[in-house]
Amino acid sequence: MNRRHGPKHPRASDNLTRRRFIQTSTAALAGATLLPPLALADSQSADAVLPAGMSLNWGEASIVTENAKRSRVSLDGIWRFTPAVAGEAGPPKVGWAYINVPGNWGSRRGDAKPSDFVAFGSGPQWDIYDGAAVASAWYEREVPIPAEWQDRVISLCFDRVCTDGIVYVNGKECGQVPWPWGSVDITRAVTPGKTADIRVLVAAIADSQMLGHFWQNAFMAVTYSAAKLKTRGLTGSVYLESHSSEACVGDVFI
Repeated sequence: MNRRHGPKHPRASDNLTRRRFIQTSTAALAGATLLPPLALADSQSADAVLPAGMSLNWGEASIVTENAKRSRVSLDGIWRFTPAVAGEAGPPKVGWAYINVPGNWGSRRGDAKPSDFVAFGSGPQWDIYDGAAVASAWYEREVPIPAEWQDRVISLCFDRVCTDGIVYVNGKECGQVPWPWGSVDITRAVTPGKTADIRVLVAAIADSQMLGHFWQNAFMAVTYSAAKLKTRGLTGSVYLESHSSEACVGDVFI
């Protein structure tokens, strides 16, 4: 099961939990990986090829105006994807796959269930690919920044991250997204009218606390088990958002 459940807007007590969690999960991003660093040296890794008739359409930016001060561009669709490599600060140069966003990387290659992958790369990480064993991975795509967003605040927004992420834009680290959702201000890293390279390092980390299982109202008969993740990765919509540089309300908590 997912490590946490609850309403989209957390209680005030949840805010402290989220702040503490991002500290521990950020440290885990560097070490929670699938392959040892030498695994790629002896391989013949190659990037995936899109199926015939399918294209990325990364150059298309359809702006949706929500009101006079706020607009969005959806980034849902096909992204590049690769498991992170132990000891490496960035993603491998080759061996990228294509995955749908929103989507779940937790499936096993060859699984009978429908996969969120569009095409797999080649190399040892794909020959033995088991998504449930991948604790961190990279997502990447190019994004045209609308020219009309000049002098506006531009954010990269995530409706659901399972479980935590670090956002890099044009090689600059811009911020972190803790479970379960959030946004990162990328204004300083982009130029309206030009294309930006977006990379997101996502860690899938189950809650460290044990889960209690109750039998109806028999609170004295409680069993415990380790938390598990049903989904991993960018499992909700991703979009760019722009709003005026004036002060604005970002969220409301009760």
